[in-house]
Amino acid sequence: MEIEVVERKDNKLLRREEMYLMVSSDGTTPSREEIKQRVVAEFDLNPDLTLVDRITQRFGSRKVRCYIKVYKDRKWMERVENKYKLLRNKLVEEKEEEKK
Repeated sequence: MEIEVVERKDNKLLRREEMYLMVSSDGTTPSREEIKQRVVAEFDLNPDLTLVDRITQRFGSRKVRCYIKVYKDRKWMERVENKYKLLRNKLVEEKEEEKK
């Protein structure tokens, strides 16, 4: 899996860094968790503050475009992001009361 940075910018208003990446893979489309692990390792980021927001791929292409958000602190991330995105990235756990 190869990662190419398309755009990287600092969003001061939302206290996060935003990255657009092109990820090329040989086999199947990489999962959200695989992309996150690779990005965290390559850019030396905190996995608890890194969120894979979007993964898009054109039909038949081996390249995937990803939108990654890296927050400065956890409290701000939980305040700004939708709960379903945090659950999808396994950054928070769903409570028993909410499952019903």
